[in-house]
Amino acid sequence: MVAYLRYIKVHLLKEARQQLDGKKKRQNLLFFDDLLLLVHGALQGRGAAGLIRAIREQYRAALVDEFQDTDALQYDIFTRLFGDERALLFMIGDPKQAIYSFRGADLFSYLHAKKQTRHQYTLASNWRATPQLVQAINALFANHPSPFGYDQIVYTPAVAARPESGPEQFPFHLWYLTKGEDQGPVRPISQEDATERIVAAVAEEIVALLSTTQADSAIEPQEIAVLTRTHRQAQSRQCIRNPGGRVAGHCAGSSGHACRSISC
Repeated sequence: MVAYLRYIKVHLLKEARQQLDGKKKRQNLLFFDDLLLLVHGALQGRGAAGLIRAIREQYRAALVDEFQDTDALQYDIFTRLFGDERALLFMIGDPKQAIYSFRGADLFSYLHAKKQTRHQYTLASNWRATPQLVQAINALFANHPSPFGYDQIVYTPAVAARPESGPEQFPFHLWYLTKGEDQGPVRPISQEDATERIVAAVAEEIVALLSTTQADSAIEPQEIAVLTRTHRQAQSRQCIRNPGGRVAGHCAGSSGHACRSISC
């Protein structure tokens, strides 16, 4: 029975693919994946040599940014077009920023490509963060042999390119959520309770930041971002009103531009 069900599934998927391809052709439609598949197929067909020659006559080099978000099919296209000594292929990426696996991005394609490259360069100078923040991040990740779970993904300590400015600050803080006395010594805190307490703590911190009266430490609402791991976490709402009447609101969707204040 198991083998028969597997047989049915295979043929169902094959038939669905054929029906979808036919419908797209009749309606003159192409999806994003179709563009990749058609190019990849053309690079393996009879006219592959002519196609590669025509593209190289127009483009001598290719620069692929955010390469950690590519996949095996795209990497094969790039290497067929620009992957030999007669062309230049620059792949710029950071595996620590690989966040699009839900869209088909394959981190291992990046790691495979890295092994195949003849020259590798690392941009160690950080022009965005303050020296104190760079030092804190280095301290967090540089002392572990595999801080990101894979031996192939190493952490290269960054060098702050910006000069020291202003009084000494502590821009990086780690918060720990501790159990209350009612949880007892063994029973772990529930996820629901932990989420509620974290959201409340973050909202209170936002109120405190927005309420500062020191001119050199003033923060505007648009300078604050709250990052979450999932959309469901981002959709959590919590309002904290301080004695002065200021309100901290969190209402996040798929974009930071969708955030707005919440009336409590």
